[in-house]
Amino acid sequence: MKGKVSRIVWGVILIIVGIGFTGDLFHWWNFDLFFEGWWTLFLIIPAVVSMVRDGINVGNSILGILGLVLLLDRQRILPDGVGLKILFPILLVVAGLALLIGLGRKPKDPNHRMVNVGSLKLDFDAFPEYIAIFSGSDHKNNNKDFKGGKALAIFGGLDIDLSEVSFYEDVTFECVAVFGGISVKAPTFAQVQVTGVPIFGGNSNEAASVQNAPQITFHCVSIFGGCEIL
Repeated sequence: MKGKVSRIVWGVILIIVGIGFTGDLFHWWNFDLFFEGWWTLFLIIPAVVSMVRDGINVGNSILGILGLVLLLDRQRILPDGVGLKILFPILLVVAGLALLIGLGRKPKDPNHRMVNVGSLKLDFDAFPEYIAIFSGSDHKNNNKDFKGGKALAIFGGLDIDLSEVSFYEDVTFECVAVFGGISVKAPTFAQVQVTGVPIFGGNSNEAASVQNAPQITFHCVSIFGGCEIL
């Protein structure tokens, strides 16, 4: 279903571009794909596709807002010098709203249990959510019916061990690193896929992938930060 939605969105975009070029050819209107700030579409379009396909989340929200602010700045709609200055506080507001709304909306897992083993926090949640803001923490999940999860690091770091989780259908784990870093040890017996767009940051995938096994997709958004899948 998600793949079908993506094809529909990209199909509509290609049709619009094609019609635009056709109208320009016959002088019905002016159409120039390479307008000032055209490259911001490589941020905005993937964000819109992700919102339609997966719903609005902190990752595609940050990506979309970043692209929109940069586009407005390049189009000189914003006052000179304001674009880059306003970007940082906007990202902080989005991250804060994600903590208050998005990450707090999920009902508590009835099987929630956490054990501290030294500095390591061991949990058994089916859909864990890990957060580090101006801090760092180490986590390990041992759930045997894993459903996916989320990790958010803002000016902080997260080390997450998922190597011993088990799952029986494809799952997604969302990682958002803003001026921070996230390192995840992938499940041992799984197909591993990493998607996402790094913005002044980096995503890496060094995990071993097992064919004919359930797939875990790590969707990583790194803004002045990095996500590492091991």
